[in-house]
Amino acid sequence: MLHKATVSLGLALLSGYALAQDCKQLDYRPYFGVGVKMNHQQWEKGFGHNVFRKDLPQGEFFVGAQVHENLGFDIGYQATPTKRKFVTLGANESFLGLNTSVISDPPVSYLSFVQTKGVYAAINGMLPLTSEKNLSLLGQIGITHLNVIHITHTIADTNPPPSNILTTKLIFNAKKLIPKLAIGLQYQPSQQNFGIRGTVNWDNTKRFGKMYVKNLNRTSASVKMKNTFNYGLSIYYQFL
Repeated sequence: MLHKATVSLGLALLSGYALAQDCKQLDYRPYFGVGVKMNHQQWEKGFGHNVFRKDLPQGEFFVGAQVHENLGFDIGYQATPTKRKFVTLGANESFLGLNTSVISDPPVSYLSFVQTKGVYAAINGMLPLTSEKNLSLLGQIGITHLNVIHITHTIADTNPPPSNILTTKLIFNAKKLIPKLAIGLQYQPSQQNFGIRGTVNWDNTKRFGKMYVKNLNRTSASVKMKNTFNYGLSIYYQFL
């Protein structure tokens, strides 16, 4: 489905270019850019909120085109590095939908990893705020084909420790098309190729629902995300 959306968007951009060349009705200006964001991820209480790292940096690369002073399109790739967190849970605490006292003899320590990555397509709406039209209010609506990866290791608490202290590994891996929204400001000096964007973003990661273990059948542990908010800054080069 994502590939179809990407192809359709690409065809739309090409069609817009042909129309601009033939009829001079559109102001077609392609661009490419890079950006950084800080993701603030959240999980439902008891389903990862006390296990995984919440703040993750994210990088992205995108290409697109502005076809009108009020309309543009982006296609991009985004990814976070794999970030880890070490946590020790006591008696009767929640670990991914389970009670720690049922799993093992608390306290129990866990080493967790989380990463997200995916491709996206978006429509941009721009509303110029100055007469020079170099500063605009930016709104974005799109979809992301997102891959979310969660991994936890149970760390053995024995004396002496075994040769491999990572005794149990749980992998939660899911892919889904999710909606995304953004609002911010875009600044590009008149007759200059370089521009800058600052945005606040919302990703509908709650749509993943419950994610279950992929590598083991003997556990009912699960992860459940809330929606993700992030803020970012990007720069781009536009062909005038």
